[in-house]
Amino acid sequence: MPGRTFVENQTADTADDPILALLTIYHDDLPEPMRFVRDQVDLVSRGQTFTAYAFDIARPGDGGQGANPARLRIDNLDQRIIQTIRALPTPPRFLLETVAASAPDRVEDVLPVLKLGDVQGDRLVIEADMVDRDEYTEPVCRLVFSPSVAPALFQ
Repeated sequence: MPGRTFVENQTADTADDPILALLTIYHDDLPEPMRFVRDQVDLVSRGQTFTAYAFDIARPGDGGQGANPARLRIDNLDQRIIQTIRALPTPPRFLLETVAASAPDRVEDVLPVLKLGDVQGDRLVIEADMVDRDEYTEPVCRLVFSPSVAPALFQ
């Protein structure tokens, strides 16, 4: 649960202690995860170095058209990131954590691990939906209809 100081800084117009987003990209085919911090300088958190990089995250939520997925917008100035992601045989997983700059080892907030969804972009910016489940493999209904439960369907 986020601490009181963290919540106060998050809701304030200006804050003495910046809130930083940490993005970790995982995949079994990567030798080690790619780690980024939305800041101008690299950051060490829990013994791991997060590289400073420009990205934005829109958290998931409900909109006028229903539930909106999380959305990642990352600068494509360094083509190695998108080339690495494109070379993977399956979509990578993303972990988004939030820390205060004064206490980078204390994770204040975390989104569940997300998978890469719909991707669009150009040579400058890449935008992608991030989803927590694959809608194509998700069951349509949680009920199982068998002869013992619904005999009329099997006559």
